[in-house]
Parts: sequence; structure tokens; C-alpha cells
Amino acid sequence: MTRLTFNFIILVGIVSILCSPNTFAQSNGKIVGKVTEATSGTPLIGANVILLNTSEGASADLQGNYTISGVEPGNYQISASYLGYEEAVLEITVQANQVTVVDFALKESATELSGVTVYGQLTRGQAKALNEQKNAPNIKNVVSSEQFLLFPDRNAAETVARIPGISISYDQGEGELVQIRGLAPQYNSLTVNGQRIPAPDPDLGRAVGLDLLNQDLMENIVVTKALTPDIDGDAIGGNINFQMKQAPDEGILVVNAGGGYNAQHSYFDEYGKDIMNLSGYAGQRFFDKKLGVLFAASYYKTNRGSLLKELEYDDITMTDHIFAQHSNDYDVLRERTGFNLNTEFKFDQFNRIYVNANYNRYFDKEIRRLNEWIIDDEEETKETRNRVEDQFLTNAMFGGNHNFNGIKLDYTGSWIKAKEEMPARTYFRFQRDFDFSGYTNDEIKEFSPNTKFTQEDVLTLNRIRVDDNLKEDEDISGMFNVEIPYFLTGEKSTIKFGGKYTDKSAKYTARRLQLRNFPEAHTIGEGEFGFINVIVDPDDTGYLGAERAEYLDQSDDNYDANETVLAAYGMTTLNLTDKLTILAGLRYENTQNKYKTLATESVNQGQSDASYSNFLPSAHLTYRLNDRMNLRFAYSSGIARPDYVALVPYEFRDDDAREISQGNPDLKPTTSNNLDLMFESYSSSLGLFSAGIYYKKMTDIILNSTHTETLTNEGGSQVYEITMPVNGDEDATVYGFELALNRRLDFLNVPFLNYFSIYANYTYTKAELKVDGRNVPMGYSPENIANLALMYDNPKIGLSFVISNNFRDDILQSVGDDQYTDSYFKQEYHLDLSVKQKITNHLSAFLQLNNLTDQQEQQIYGKPSADYAKLQQWAKFGRYGTLGLSFKL
Repeated sequence: MTRLTFNFIILVGIVSILCSPNTFAQSNGKIVGKVTEATSGTPLIGANVILLNTSEGASADLQGNYTISGVEPGNYQISASYLGYEEAVLEITVQANQVTVVDFALKESATELSGVTVYGQLTRGQAKALNEQKNAPNIKNVVSSEQFLLFPDRNAAETVARIPGISISYDQGEGELVQIRGLAPQYNSLTVNGQRIPAPDPDLGRAVGLDLLNQDLMENIVVTKALTPDIDGDAIGGNINFQMKQAPDEGILVVNAGGGYNAQHSYFDEYGKDIMNLSGYAGQRFFDKKLGVLFAASYYKTNRGSLLKELEYDDITMTDHIFAQHSNDYDVLRERTGFNLNTEFKFDQFNRIYVNANYNRYFDKEIRRLNEWIIDDEEETKETRNRVEDQFLTNAMFGGNHNFNGIKLDYTGSWIKAKEEMPARTYFRFQRDFDFSGYTNDEIKEFSPNTKFTQEDVLTLNRIRVDDNLKEDEDISGMFNVEIPYFLTGEKSTIKFGGKYTDKSAKYTARRLQLRNFPEAHTIGEGEFGFINVIVDPDDTGYLGAERAEYLDQSDDNYDANETVLAAYGMTTLNLTDKLTILAGLRYENTQNKYKTLATESVNQGQSDASYSNFLPSAHLTYRLNDRMNLRFAYSSGIARPDYVALVPYEFRDDDAREISQGNPDLKPTTSNNLDLMFESYSSSLGLFSAGIYYKKMTDIILNSTHTETLTNEGGSQVYEITMPVNGDEDATVYGFELALNRRLDFLNVPFLNYFSIYANYTYTKAELKVDGRNVPMGYSPENIANLALMYDNPKIGLSFVISNNFRDDILQSVGDDQYTDSYFKQEYHLDLSVKQKITNHLSAFLQLNNLTDQQEQQIYGKPSADYAKLQQWAKFGRYGTLGLSFKL
């Protein structure tokens, strides 16, 4: 099936090439050129270049270059247009077998009472993003670096949270996991330069925390909400592609340096409260501007502290009386380091090759001081946990783009690897008996790690635990795309086909050392914790003279996996008229899995071999009501592959309890059929209003299932309870709507407001799934998401600022036995501020203030708005800010 599919795609491509009118039109001419901004000389990506009174035209690429091939000799008018800029029209003559070079330098169209003004950095960024979004054949959102770097965001997750339909969850007060249109992270794909990011965290399955990525290295962020056949199919909610900075057309040097302060909540403050932020990039052209090189680097360090308190209730449905309280105090040192190298060689306007390399490291060093009071056991426990979480993302890519007389070819080969090292995570546990008779239940709820008690015994070390974990996830892939123009209705259309091969290797290993019975007593006093920042070697079984050392089996989730995906697609972008475009096609993906459990206690020690195939059709219709209004309709389909651990062929059998736990190598991916309808209206002053509705029907949702079977045991038959992941029978539906408004206020004709603009969006999502006969929200799916930002960008005085508001509704974190034990994260509201002031032509100062509302993270038993809801836990993180300088040459 796979070979036949590829042969069919290649055959279609050859026939299309032979039938293309451009293939043999050797007497025609060609028009090439570049579209730039008149003021700054920067390329205007996606600018429309049209040969007037013909059906010929092109869009400018990432360098601002365009090509119109197969033009009959003669005299023409050619125009270049770009939203927010004045249209330019030139007279040209095209000669047979000759290349005509036509460059455009477009002027800003913004005006005010005192005359023409130029755009500031933020406004230029809006122009780039809106033009690409407007001209796209499918539904997407685009954010340029000029925009997102002026928002007060600390990582890529916080940046994408400003986009309609996207919400995030937080870790230690910083953005981490991304949800698109109410779908949890495992249903979405994240890519760097089009390559899927492997998953470094063993607890997240295939999901990726975006706190790993440095947004300072990025040029654009593109969110595709309705997939086209040339995009990997494993993205039901959508795809977020982070485009790294590329080699510039002219020499450039940018350096940013800042420092800041965390107003954190830790009682102990081991690492301090400082913030450091360093970033920069430099690029140049060599050899008559054929060779371009850009190097970018980023370093961010923050010392954070937080408090977390958890309560356990006697009867969650009846009383607020607790039987246990857990208080955590965190000291966290976080560092993000990133490097990006981009090189390209242009043979000419039509042919280029490139080599890119990117490196990201997320280093998280944490001290957790845990205090537990167990009332029924009359016991107090203190535990110091010292751990390092070290994540790496490294990738290298080579490829090329070629234009053979209108026929376009691009290809890519890439290697990308994600890794998480968590070496020697060490726990020191102290215990003592505790008399709770002198305290009320409400007083116990207020105990904290720095509380000092009287008339109690000392706490004594009774256990040391050392965990040693490693997760590696690596992809090697190659792909190609061919695009061929053709004419069907007098309008230029294209057919596109291609293929991709991905070879994935993933492995996870974990082990645990436990030490007890120490000959010397190690004690701590009131409000104290011992062994801060002490790491124990997991091979040191005699640490502190421990008389009892044992390695506990932690291999239940250990696995070694290989996964290959072979994909092919064909699609056409058909321009039926100058107003109506249809993009339609089919993608085929074949997945083959080889999974092996590394669990020592598993009954099954063999390797599983499984495969499945998916056909993923899509159709996208765009009707241009006029030059600035689009009506879009889309049907698309996608999949979400099962998490790694679910596919591992482990089997754990407890004959005494008559229980069996199994993996399921035969799991199928979750599939979805999606419908979208979107209206977009753009204005010449870089405004946007959009409104859209969407619907998804998801099948084969993966759930844990328990059933009984009669099996042979000890010569007889016994009934066993078997738990395993399965594809559920119930479908899930997701529907909702989005509204977005991006509008400058110059239309009010109030001079003071000319430089102000509003950035706002709202998304409503209803995502439900039936679990054990109950309809519950899908995990991490907020009903309401909203962003509101007031932006100011005045190039006359060099001042810009953004006041940003972000709201996220309640989200379901886990499903309990009933509505009372379902666990939710309560709604959150974040207020942030960013200011940038130009000092000289090359030097600017900036200020960023985050979490001005000092937003807590609260976890609630039961729906937070219900009268039966109870506080499960809360966490406090504090406000923080950065002040710095930016130099640009």
C-alpha cells in the first residue's frame, strides 16, 4: 500500500509537469524582484505582486523575493501591495527568454493631522503578521517577533497564550503546557521550522512543555488551526510552528541585557531573588551576498520561590474537617540557554540551500521543603528534596528551495533530539510523633514549613531515597515537496505533492535506591530542614553508614521504542475566479511501532509489532468578498497517536489480589473530523476583525478500562480484574467560537490616540466526554479564554508599551469517582506590563513587569463554581520584573 501510494503521487507529479504550459514555453520571459519597506529596507514577506490585467502574480518569500514565470513578451503594468502600505504600480517591458528585474520599495500608508508618519517596531510587526494571515489559503494565526518580543512574556508558552483559541497551564508561575481550542497538549503538535518537537518529559507522554524554548531565537510563530495535506496529520487541535531567525539581507547586530527581581513567597530563599536576561543575534552576507549567516544566542536565569499547600478531607462530600495537611516551600533556580545558527547560500534568485542548527537547554534546580501533618496517625513528617531537571532540545537541518521555470521544489533532512536528565533526585525524610490535641482543625490548616512548635520531640532522619531517571526521544526525518502551476479557468492554480519519512527512537529508564537504619541520629529543630542542596550518588549504598540499602524496582514504566511514519500527500490550490480559491487534497500516513518493556517484573518480556494507516482528507475554501474581507470554510481531519507508555507490551500480574495491569500495543490513534467557518475583515490601518465557529468530532478516545476474565492459576480457574488502556466507544464533541479585534485608534481622529491600538480576542469552547456514564469536560479545556491588550507605539518619541490582560477559565485536571472528587484548576487572571523607550538611534531601554495581580494557582475538588466545591491546594508565586537595555546596529 505504501509503495503504491508513493508511485501514484510521483506519477501524478510527472504528468502535471509534462502538462504544465510553463514546461515548454521557452519563448516567454520571467519577472523577478524584491519587495521592501522604503523606510527601513526590511523585506515585506507575503507582499502581493500582480501583473495587471492578467492572471499572473506571486507572493514575496521570507527574503521579500518574488518570481513570475512564463510571461508572454510585451508591455505591462505591475503592482505591489501590502496591507498598511501604499500600493506601487510600475510600467515594464518583458522580452522573450529574458529576465526582467523589478524591485519595489513601499511606503507606509499611516497618516495623521501633521502629515505622514513612519511605523514603529510594533506596528511593522503587526503588518507582517496580518499580511501573511490574510493571504494564507487556510485558517491560521501569525505573530511576528516584533510583536511577541514587546509583550512581557518569559517563554514561548506565554507568548502563544496571546493568540485566539490558545490557553496555557503554569509550572512555578511560568507558562508550560499549551491547549488549542480546548484540546489538551497531547492532541496538538509543536514544531520548530516545521519539524515535530520530541517529548523530553516522561510524565507528559507526547506533549511538550514550551518552557523549554527561548522565544528570543524566534522570528515568527504560526498557529494552524485547520490542517492542510502538506502538514503532519498528528494534530487534532492544531499545529504551532516556531520559525527560527534566518540570515538577513543586510548586516545586523542586536544585543539585549537586563536584570530583575522576583518578589517571591518562599520562607527560606536559598537562591536569592534576582533575574538575568541576555540575548542577541548577528548576521551578515558574504561573497556578493550569496552566503548569509546568522548566529543568535539567549540566556535567561530566574530565582523563584513559591508556596504550595494541600488539604485532605475526612469526607469530601460532608465536611470541611481535614485528616492531613501538606505544606511545600520551593526554592527554584531556572536557566534557559539557547543558540541558533542559520546559514544559506543563494545560487541565484531561484535556487538556495541552507543548513540550520538549534540548541535549547532548560535547567531547573529545585529545593522542596515538604511538611506533612497526619492527624489520625499523630505524626509529623519533614522532607527535603534536592533535584535537578535538565532538559535539552537539539536539532540540525539541511534543505533547499528551487524554482525551475515556475515549478517549485523544496526538500529537508533533519535530526532532532529531546532529552531529560533527572539524576540522583534525593529525598531526606525526618519524622516524629505529634500531639494534635491542643490544636483545632482550622489551626492545623494554617501550619506552614516555618512554624515552630513547643514541647514536641525532635525530628529524626529515618529514610533517604534517591531516584535516577533518563528520558530520550529522537527523530530523523526527510521530506520533499513539489509545486507545479497550471491554468484551468484562466486563473493560475497549483498542484502540490510530496512525501516524508520519520524514524523515531524513544527510551525511558528509572531506578531507585532507598537507605534506612543510620547508626548516628540526624535531627533537625523547629522550622528547620536538613541536607539542603545535598545530592547522594545512587551507587553509594553506604551513605551515612546506612545499615539497610535496597534498590526498589522502578522499572514499571521503562521502555525502549521505535516508531516509523511514512507519509505522502497530494493537493491542489485551485483559483476558480479572482475571488474564490479552493485548496483540497489527501494525506496518507502509515505508522509502524516496535515497543519493548524494560520492566523487570513484567510477565511479558517480548517486543510488540503493530502498524496502522490513516487517510486524512481536507478541503479549504476562501472567498474574497473584496480586497480586505475573507470568508473561509474548512473541513480537515487529524489524528493523535497514543502515548508511549500505553503502547508498551508490559503485563504485571498479582495472583494474590487477582489483578492484572497491561499495556496495549494494538491501540489505534484518536481521530477527528473538523469543520471551521471564519470571517476576516482587514483595514488599511492594520486593523483586523475576525469571527469564527468550529466543530470537532473525535473518535477512538483512549481511556483506561477495567474488565474481568477467567484465567488459569495454580491448576484452577480464577476471575481476574484486568486494567488496560483501550479505545473508548464514546465519541467526544468539541465546538465553540472565536472573536478577535486588532485595531488602531487613529480612526477616532483624536491626535492623542493616533498611536494607541487595541489587541483583543475571546474564545468559547465546549468540550465534553462521557466517562463512566457521566458527561465531564475534556481535560485542560477551559470554556472561556480572553486577551485584552492596550498598545502604544510612537516612533516620533521612540516610546512603546503594552498593558496585557489574560484570562483563562476553570480547567478539569483529573476525573474522580464522582462530581465531588473531580479536580479542577480554578480560573486565573494575569496582568503584565512591558515598556520600551528609544534612547538613541541604536540604544533602547526596556521594562517588563509580570503577574501584577499576584495570581495564585488554586486546585479545587468539584466544579469551582458549585456550592459543594472544596479547596484542594493552592500555590503562590509572587510578582516579578526586569529592567534592561537593547542595542541594535
